[in-house]
Amino acid sequence: MRRSGKTTRTIDEAIQTLFKEGEIWIPSKQGIKNFNESERFNKNEDRLKILSLMIIDPEWQEGRAQEDLGKRIAKRINSEHFDQCTYSKENEYLKIRLIK
Repeated sequence: MRRSGKTTRTIDEAIQTLFKEGEIWIPSKQGIKNFNESERFNKNEDRLKILSLMIIDPEWQEGRAQEDLGKRIAKRINSEHFDQCTYSKENEYLKIRLIK
């Protein structure tokens, strides 16, 4: 039986966002919870901009889905675009940025 391809499509979307916007944020499971509860991100324009950069597995609440997604995105970027990006871990987010 074939799998659905959901993770591959999410990774493809992440790579497209990275090259379109110049960066992506991959939050941890706790980072997603904190973002949803935070008053700091309640301004609509800030919240929408950050949400457009965040890559979240549709099943992030199940097990280690979000952590696995982050590892797979990093692995794909390293194999295809390894000299074009920088990584930084900031609080509960892995931020990946294009080198200009």
